[in-house]
Amino acid sequence: MVDLVIAGGGPAGLATAIAARLRGFQVIVLDRARPPLDKACGEALMPDGVAVLEGLGVDLRGVDSHPFRGIRYIDDLILAEGVFPGVPGLGVRRTELHGALRRREARVEIGNAQYTGHVDHRSCGSSASRRPSPMKLRQNSVTARNAAGKASIHGAVSI
Repeated sequence: MVDLVIAGGGPAGLATAIAARLRGFQVIVLDRARPPLDKACGEALMPDGVAVLEGLGVDLRGVDSHPFRGIRYIDDLILAEGVFPGVPGLGVRRTELHGALRRREARVEIGNAQYTGHVDHRSCGSSASRRPSPMKLRQNSVTARNAAGKASIHGAVSI
C-alpha cells in the first residue's frame, strides 16, 4: 500500500506528488489521459507559483516561456492593473510546464499509473455523476481500479 494516491496528473497533481515524495511519502499518480496533458488553461504562473516550483526542484530554465511583470484586466472602459514587486511571473504553455514537472517527477521516483475509469463524485457528497466508480473509499484507505476492474492500487490517503 502506498501512502498517497493522487487522482489527476496535471500540474497541481504532479506538484503535490513531488512535494509529498520529497517528504518521504510513497506516492502514486492516477490519470485517465496519457502525458503530455494539454488543455487551454493554466498557462501563466504567478511569481509565488514560480518560487514554489523552483523550491520543489522543478527546472523552469529550459522551458519555452516568457516572463511577465504584471497583469491587466480590461472591460470596456474599466481597467484594473497590477505590477508584481520583485520577480516576474512566467507565461508558459501547459505542455512545457507538464514536461518540466514530469522530468522532476522522474528524479524523485513517483509511481505513475494511468487508468481510464471515472471517479463517481457521489462518493464525495455530490450527485452530479451517475457513472460507476473505480475508487472505493474506506475509513483508513482508498482503493483504485482500472476501467476493466483488473488492476488495483491501495493507498492510505487520496487527493
